[in-house]
Amino acid sequence: VHVGLEKIGPGDVIACDMRGRAIDSPWEGSGERFIYTELFARRPDVRAIAHFHPYMAPVFSVAGRKLLPVLMLGAHFGEVPQYEKPEPVESPADGQALANALGNAKAVLMRGHGAVTVGESVEEICALAVMLEETARILYQASQLGEPRAIDTRGREDVFAGAFRHFQDVLWVHHNQAPENNPFLRQGG
Repeated sequence: VHVGLEKIGPGDVIACDMRGRAIDSPWEGSGERFIYTELFARRPDVRAIAHFHPYMAPVFSVAGRKLLPVLMLGAHFGEVPQYEKPEPVESPADGQALANALGNAKAVLMRGHGAVTVGESVEEICALAVMLEETARILYQASQLGEPRAIDTRGREDVFAGAFRHFQDVLWVHHNQAPENNPFLRQGG
C-alpha cells in the first residue's frame, strides 16, 4: 500500500530481520526490503539508509551521465555511482548487486528508478537526499550553458564534510520546527 508521509506514524514501521522477514507484524516488509538488508550486511559503517524517487537525479542515470560534485555542500558525497538495473530490488541477489554498485560511496543512482543514500543517521541520509537532488538540478542547468566543472575535494575533504554537517543540522532543525512536517509530532507525542 502506498500512502503519503502525512498518513504514516510509528505504528506503520515494519521491522525486518536481515533475511527480510517481518518481525512481530502481520504485514510483510516492502518488496524492496533487500535494499536495506544487503546494504546493512555489506556496510558496517552504515546505520541509516534511504531509498527514494527524486525528480531530477534519475535523469542522469537515464542519460548515462555522471552526477558530479558541483556544489560546495554536495561535494561531500563526491561522484555518485550508478546501478544499472531499473527493476525493483526484490531479491537478496539484487540487493547485493546494488551494494556492489554503491561500493564505499554515500549515494547511488538506480537507472530510471530512483536513488539510495546511506550514512550514520536519519538526519544525514535525508540531507544527502536533498543535496543529491539539488546537485542534479544545478548540474542539469549548468550543462545547458556548457561543460560543468566538478569540485576537486582532494586534500580538502574535512572542509566539505564540515560544511555538509552544518547544512544537515540546519535542514533538520528547520524541518522539525514545523509540526506539519513531522507526522510523529502531529500524533501527540
